[in-house]
Amino acid sequence: MDFLREAIQLIVEPPGDLVYYLVTLFALQQVLTAALVSRSTLRREAFSRRWMWAAIGMLIVRGVLIVVSLLSTVGTTTSVQTLVPLERWGEVISILLVIWAAVLSQRPSRWQTWVLALLLALTVGLGIYSLIEWPAWQAAGYVFGDTPLSIMWEMASIGSLVLALLLCGVLRPIEWEWAIGACLFWLAGHVTQILFADPALHISGWERLGILIAFPLLAMLAHRQLANPRMLKKSIGSLADIIPLQNVIQTIVSARELEP
Repeated sequence: MDFLREAIQLIVEPPGDLVYYLVTLFALQQVLTAALVSRSTLRREAFSRRWMWAAIGMLIVRGVLIVVSLLSTVGTTTSVQTLVPLERWGEVISILLVIWAAVLSQRPSRWQTWVLALLLALTVGLGIYSLIEWPAWQAAGYVFGDTPLSIMWEMASIGSLVLALLLCGVLRPIEWEWAIGACLFWLAGHVTQILFADPALHISGWERLGILIAFPLLAMLAHRQLANPRMLKKSIGSLADIIPLQNVIQTIVSARELEP
């Protein structure tokens, strides 16, 4: 446990927190690469398109967090006032995007995208509310984990992860075991944060540690889903209609007499 606490201290304080951001950024870049390759070569529209947009969304979130963290190190912004609520907001967005891309893509429907858009809009509203309310709590001497804002975001994150696990168990998407593994580590970070939170830290160290494990697993999940032969059969099943035509063309080319 002491070793884990030392690791947490490294990833919640500058410059070690940049290592955390870079590792997660690299994992998401692998997800985006897999989605782009699949989209351009295998034409798996629903699966690759959702993974592509989910990766882009999560990369934008990580990019914003990195910029805020860098600005805070040079004194341009106050890290605690901006980074803490932004990080909680970005995590809920990432969970929702993972559900949309990894769990629901096998049975895509337009209503899923509309529900995602509605939930993302709701999280944006909650994020703005947190950015406005948090400075007053901080000025009163509160740690973020002791505020109703933290409870709100924890409920949103844990509820989304539990939903992801339930959907994985019911729908059994391609490579669902990897999805469950990533969500379990992600969820473990939140549960551990609630049980063993450091009262001196505004940043959630246990949650960051869980994400450091979950995001590489998500990268593996994306690669395995997009390269799975079962998805290949479903996504390019129309090739079965092309094969008879190909046989006819080969017969015409190889025929030596006009009638055949």
